[in-house]
Amino acid sequence: DLAELSPLDPPVALTFTATVKVPTQNGTTISNQGFIRRQGDPSWIPTDDPRTSDVDDPTDVTVISASDLTSSTKIAFEDGGTELPPDAQVIPGQRITYELVIRNEGNDSARNVEVRDPVDSSKMNVFSIGQGGQQAGGEVLWSHSTSPGLLEEILPGNEITLSFTVDLLVPLDNGTEIVNQAFISGDDQADEIATDD
Repeated sequence: DLAELSPLDPPVALTFTATVKVPTQNGTTISNQGFIRRQGDPSWIPTDDPRTSDVDDPTDVTVISASDLTSSTKIAFEDGGTELPPDAQVIPGQRITYELVIRNEGNDSARNVEVRDPVDSSKMNVFSIGQGGQQAGGEVLWSHSTSPGLLEEILPGNEITLSFTVDLLVPLDNGTEIVNQAFISGDDQADEIATDD
């Protein structure tokens, strides 16, 4: 009861529960402080965090969060849009489109994402690249600078699709294996993440 508190009364605990918004960037400090006054008092008295040596300081918590791009995938399609199954058989000169889905299943945004996709020029030529990607040094590349508005930030639970099309060379030896995989990095990724079929 806050109507009347005696010095002999036990402390009154007031509580409320809050949820941290998603996304909130890793390392963000969330500071909270209450203020108290008696009826008729002109000024408010701030609460104190008793776990610190500072007087009348707010209660702070630090957010630990991260993006998670490990569920990103890559699928191949033949000309016309039919999905090629794993270990599909293809022929020299065939046109193939690779579709990458960069998916963020973390609790923070993936920021300044970059995607690189090495292309084996001994087996294929790049025909076209979507979403503003570029070919450089034997790789197809996408970044926040090549694709403004697409890769600066991928929110938690969101995904973006990238694609490029290649023509297989003629000739190619029978049984030649065509292997292709993309690699993803971002501001909070310590190591590159490989796409999964």
